[in-house]
Amino acid sequence: MPEDEGPSPITLVHQTNEMLLRQVEDVSARIRSLSVATAVVSGLLGAAYAFQLALPFMGVTAVTVSANDPAFMAAVLGLLLLDMLWLYVILKNYIYISRLGRHVKDVRRAEEELMRKHGLEPPGEA
Repeated sequence: MPEDEGPSPITLVHQTNEMLLRQVEDVSARIRSLSVATAVVSGLLGAAYAFQLALPFMGVTAVTVSANDPAFMAAVLGLLLLDMLWLYVILKNYIYISRLGRHVKDVRRAEEELMRKHGLEPPGEA
């Protein structure tokens, strides 16, 4: 192939595919890290809210806020429910990103097989 024609179409497709896969991997790593950090914070908040709800049953009341006040308990319960909902969203996101990472590995494996089938050097073996 003459050099003035530029890269072959299969090379262009491979380069584009590689750029996309790298981008997906980078974003997945960031989202996974953010999900773990947010899950830790959500877990701590949930434990704090649950502890506040348990205080009246342990005989503890506050001076400025009555732990037995139904409005207080409803507010804390509402915050606890929102926290559990947020934790659910985080975990679903983490599972999705983990599955996406496995799919990226499968795509890379299939790409290497296809390149070998057509007599090309798979990336990383050049």
